[in-house]
Amino acid sequence: MTSGKYGLSRRKLLGGLGAIGVASTGAGLGTSAYFSDEESFEDNSLEAGQLDLNVDWEEHYNYPQLYGFDNPTEGLDVRRSEPGDDEDYVGLPNPTDPLLWIHKDDLGDYMTNTAIEAFPDPNDDGRQEIVGDAFEHDVFDPCRDGADLPEDLEPDSNGIGRTDNADTNSDGERHPLVHLDDVKPGDFGELTLSYHICDNPGYVWLTGELVDEDGGTLTEPEEAVDSDNTANLADYVQTVWWYDDGDNVFNRTDCEGVLYMTNHSANDPSTLYKVELAVDNGIATATTDKLVDLGDNDKNADDLDFAKTHIAASTDGATIYAVAESGEGLARYDTDNGDLEYVPIDSDEALNKITQAAVDTDGRLWIGSHNDDTLFEIADPDADTVEVTDQFDLDIDIEGADNVFASSGQLYLYTNADNALYTVNLLTGDVIEVAELETGEDLTGLAISESGRGNFVASVTENTEIIEFDLDGTVQERYEFDGDLTDHTYGDLTTGALCEQEFTVGDGGTLGDDLDALEDGVQLDDLGIKECFQPGFTRYIGFAWWIPRDVENEIQGDSLSFDVGFYTEQCRHNDDPSGPSSD
Repeated sequence: MTSGKYGLSRRKLLGGLGAIGVASTGAGLGTSAYFSDEESFEDNSLEAGQLDLNVDWEEHYNYPQLYGFDNPTEGLDVRRSEPGDDEDYVGLPNPTDPLLWIHKDDLGDYMTNTAIEAFPDPNDDGRQEIVGDAFEHDVFDPCRDGADLPEDLEPDSNGIGRTDNADTNSDGERHPLVHLDDVKPGDFGELTLSYHICDNPGYVWLTGELVDEDGGTLTEPEEAVDSDNTANLADYVQTVWWYDDGDNVFNRTDCEGVLYMTNHSANDPSTLYKVELAVDNGIATATTDKLVDLGDNDKNADDLDFAKTHIAASTDGATIYAVAESGEGLARYDTDNGDLEYVPIDSDEALNKITQAAVDTDGRLWIGSHNDDTLFEIADPDADTVEVTDQFDLDIDIEGADNVFASSGQLYLYTNADNALYTVNLLTGDVIEVAELETGEDLTGLAISESGRGNFVASVTENTEIIEFDLDGTVQERYEFDGDLTDHTYGDLTTGALCEQEFTVGDGGTLGDDLDALEDGVQLDDLGIKECFQPGFTRYIGFAWWIPRDVENEIQGDSLSFDVGFYTEQCRHNDDPSGPSSD
């Protein structure tokens, strides 16, 4: 067996943004690629199970005219200064510091117009296609059709692979993944990488390293400000990384960071509240706003039981779904207009002793029953007829359970039977313990603050506050109830709209800082947990780069190249993964 390893690992480097040129130079922003593979045990008769990582991508550039494309802003409402009514506009590439603003109604067209390459792209239009007769069974299968590097960086005008156009090759020479000539201050680009764990669960790291940097020819304008002709372009290129939802846009500013909570006593119908957490002058407050009494109104024509209600929010925060302990029906509350409607739940098995509700990133509602420790799926909770479409028997006691968070293909489920946090694979029902959450409090509802980007927050049985705590169970803050509810008895808690989560690569936010950090790898996670990613799901990493408009002649002629990619390592029998730095 391979010494010092767990035997199964896979590295694919998608290669870096290389040779960036500014002003009068004709350099590019590009990538190279390499990979290593350790998928078999040596010198014995055992055949290893496979651990494979496949990738695909779509890339955008705000000046595609460089490659013969049309002006991407023609006929669109695009502003280069902040509009007065900025709620109707999306800032790119980083919404916290945009270079331009696009009206929401024109965002789809703008993204189409700025797409310059993708994989797979059977029709060579620069946009990713995953459905069509180019694929077996007319659907792209990432574990069958996804890119293996470096061979799949070859443009493929006759197959299902990489776009074949002026961006990806010239005069028969294949260009690296991100390849831009004559880049100027004010330019920006975006790349969304999809990665797919195949066959077995794996930990995943983002990796990379600087390959080359050069100050280039010293021009007269640059000599006036940088007579040493320093190769410092990486210190001026700004970057942001985030867990994308697949739309190639960092939508961080759309989230309000609100929570929703139910409260009930004994077997009375639950009441739904909106909760906002704030700290002002050292005083932490949970302001509660009563929204509606669940079950106790004229619209509940079937007199469905809504005592001891559990709630979950749609991923956009527009709908709160409520299911009572009896499992008789589903209530849907519209957070925009306050409308409330009720529908029965059609199930072949009796639903009772419901203890939690959750919505995954695909919009499916999952409800758990501690009668048989079973998780039930409702594929379309917005349908006129709501029905259970699947179920899993879980290998844990979920009495007193609550959902905490959903990521692609799995739920994070807490149970106070053993004060532990688990991941549940939504393809197989497999359960893995990831953390102990011993706070010393009797938790009754659990969620994540800051629209899914912050610490744990929990309501406490028969208490007057919401507590905030970290993965170690250490309480960080106590928010005293204020507003319509000041004494909480029992109930549930859920996050509203989920925000796309930015993650830090380098401390300074520049390409140079990122490359320093990527040499050792940056482990991808949810909630700060060393996440074991389940196979069979698509996950996205968004990466945007830009050159600020105030950068001047000091970077004329400079260039650099670097590698960036992914590394994966098996989870089984591997509680302390070594990561790429030791590979």
